[in-house]
Amino acid sequence: MYGQNPAARRYAEALADAIRDLSDDQRTVVREHLEAFRDLVTGSPDVRNVMLNPSISSENRAAVLKSLLGRLEVTDIAQRFLLLVAERGRMEDLTDIVRAFGRIEDERLGRVRASVVSAEPLSKSTLNQIRKALEERLQRKVEIETGVDESLIGGVRTTVGSLVFDGTIATGLARLREQLEAADR
Repeated sequence: MYGQNPAARRYAEALADAIRDLSDDQRTVVREHLEAFRDLVTGSPDVRNVMLNPSISSENRAAVLKSLLGRLEVTDIAQRFLLLVAERGRMEDLTDIVRAFGRIEDERLGRVRASVVSAEPLSKSTLNQIRKALEERLQRKVEIETGVDESLIGGVRTTVGSLVFDGTIATGLARLREQLEAADR
């Protein structure tokens, strides 16, 4: 349901349960802080080496982790959680934990994430129109992540889970070609 890594799912569920009584905004901040730390670990070979190298003592790893978390100004609960993950030797599961936690939180908050890809950046008003249409169709709050794919001629491709709304010009032209070919038969 939340991914293939059972340990990551257990950690994510435990954290989601621990913050259940926080406000939606506070829960979102915890998520953002976990994502920021995950991005730091995955984006920096030096940090990744310290966090994942078994030859580094747990005391040294904890000291480096505390220093990094202090600089990132991570919430207390996110700090305690990440220290627990490190202490238990589960830093290699961090990406899976954060992904599973995000899915759990989205589900609990009645929210879905949509990916909107276009040939060029979309205006805020266009994104709001897309969000509104998706929320009406899905009957859930929609958070939009945007992307640009310059290979698209125009239009928008929106993905929500396994559901794809492809309104790109290339897809429209392909459909038109199929209809014309079917009419010729």
